[in-house]
Amino acid sequence: MRKTLLSFGVLIALANEIQAQDKVGSSVETLTQQLTYYQQKSVYLSKRSKVLTRKLLLVDNRNKRLIFKVEELRRDSLQLRKVLQDALDDNQQLVKSYEMRIQGMAGELHALHDSLADLKIVKRDMDIIKRYFDSALLAKREYGLPVYKVVQALNDRFRKADSPYQIKLSSGQELVITEDFTLKRPAFLFLKSNIHLQGEYKISLKPHPFDEGRTLVDCQNSFLRKHGNTLLYDSQYGNKEQTENRLFRFIDQAIYSNDVHAKVSSHSLVY
Repeated sequence: MRKTLLSFGVLIALANEIQAQDKVGSSVETLTQQLTYYQQKSVYLSKRSKVLTRKLLLVDNRNKRLIFKVEELRRDSLQLRKVLQDALDDNQQLVKSYEMRIQGMAGELHALHDSLADLKIVKRDMDIIKRYFDSALLAKREYGLPVYKVVQALNDRFRKADSPYQIKLSSGQELVITEDFTLKRPAFLFLKSNIHLQGEYKISLKPHPFDEGRTLVDCQNSFLRKHGNTLLYDSQYGNKEQTENRLFRFIDQAIYSNDVHAKVSSHSLVY
């Protein structure tokens, strides 16, 4: 009985040992599989680590290049800032100089404006003088009376019975008068023929450009030859200067008889 129990105990112990060994074998196999897995994982991680290391080196190199570029950009930025500051200073100086120049030009323009105003006055005076000389060159006589008095004196004198002149037209500052006269011209040998002419004189009167109390008188004449009751224009007869002098002597007498204080002057520039 004791042997049987001992044998049974030994069997139980052996069974337990076998089970324990089976468990140990199973655990070892499991551990072996896990070790293999972790070894493979370690190899993968090692390769991955090398790849990441290379990438990190590339990134580090890029960062170093970027840092170098950033430093260059910083230096360029400082240089550009200095250039811009210098340009700003130059522009400010230029603006100040232009402002001073503009102020100077404003003064010059003001002086020029004053000069132009003076020139306008001078030009106006020169125009007046030019008109005077133009009028003086055209006028035959200048009387120290206003126009209306000269016109009145001439109308009164020409309408008198003893006047050799007849008024054909009287309108304001213009008179048209006629004169009948005879010229002797050689005909045959010692014989002379009488030529009957009619002179027509257009007398223009206008005030002196500087003094309205004075009058400028001009005269234009033409000659007509009488042929019976017909008047024919004939430029070969009549002495313009002689007939004008005769007319103005008559006008001078008319002015003197009308106003003894009248001053009469002849513009010899036309002769």
